[in-house]
Parts: sequence; structure tokens; C-alpha cells
Amino acid sequence: MKATITDIFLKSIKRYLIKEMASDLKKFTHSKQLIKEINNCLNFFFVDMCFSGLEKRKAISYQLPDMIEHWLAVTGIGEYLQRNHHDQWGSIIYVIETNLTGAFLNAHYDYQHQET
Repeated sequence: MKATITDIFLKSIKRYLIKEMASDLKKFTHSKQLIKEINNCLNFFFVDMCFSGLEKRKAISYQLPDMIEHWLAVTGIGEYLQRNHHDQWGSIIYVIETNLTGAFLNAHYDYQHQET
């Protein structure tokens, strides 16, 4: 049975994504707490709610920014960043968006090329 993109992405989160984001975010203040908050928002419920159906979509690279914005709003991480990192929140969101986009494009590729 084929894994869904959500399944593939969640494996990627555990193995690579949080480590990569932690490395990219270490220059920001309170980065350990920041990574903890982001990690809490990258659970199955929120990922499945915001990114489900990517298996059926074409040109996901054009749709991901809107889906990531939806994820930021639904999880409250966008508001958390504005409230707690008001002087750096734009840069932090850029790092998050860049890492999530790369991870989802990789998950989409892995989904398309997995064996049944």
C-alpha cells in the first residue's frame, strides 16, 4: 500500500526537518523554545488538516505558499511569532516557509516515485 504524502512528510519531520530548522533558527533569540513551538504544530492533526490532498494536486509548488499560510493561521504559530518575536518574526517565518516548502516538495517527489 502506498504511503500518503502526509505520512512521508511526517517521517521527514522526525528525521530531518526539525534539525534543519533548528540549525537555521539558532541565530534567533529563544531558538530552543521556538523550535519546540514549531515542532508542536507539526503533528499529524495540523499537517493532515492543512496539507491533505496533495497526492491529487498538480503544480503543488504554486499551492504550497497558501497552504503554509493556512497552517500558520490554524496552528497559531504566526500569532505566536508576532507576539513573542515581534522584531524577527518575518525572518523566522521565511525560514519556516523555506524549510516546509522544501520538505513538502521532497515528500511529493518521494510519493510519486515510491513502489507499490
